[in-house]
Amino acid sequence: MTRFPDRKTPVSCQAEVSECQVLVDPGKSRRLRAMLQGKNADVQEHQVASVAESDHALDLPAGVVRELQQARRIIDDEIERIMGFFPEGRKNNLFKIRFGTLEEIRAMDIQEIFKRLKLVDQCAHLNRLRKINYYGEKVS
Repeated sequence: MTRFPDRKTPVSCQAEVSECQVLVDPGKSRRLRAMLQGKNADVQEHQVASVAESDHALDLPAGVVRELQQARRIIDDEIERIMGFFPEGRKNNLFKIRFGTLEEIRAMDIQEIFKRLKLVDQCAHLNRLRKINYYGEKVS
């Protein structure tokens, strides 16, 4: 005996799925953070590429652009080195407490960033980058 004798076609169920917020904070879950970083890796690479492409749009001499790229490389390496000392789930918070957010740092002029991160003047002509921020924009 069948359960539904009068039905000859199979019944298909439809379900609606809607997006919801994550139940676990990504800062507290190593696995979730790894999944999100893998998903956002392309976005971060695109942002870095757009920053490099924006150099040519600014009205800066070629020598200043080269020095700015060198200073950026030094700053990024130092930020990565500092964050390497912090525990995995607390990197951004501990960095923000000690130095400020990355956005705040990158909005400062290059000399201020070097002072804040306690970098030795490894860049040859920081005086030429005095009024320029990380992105090559003029800072007043």
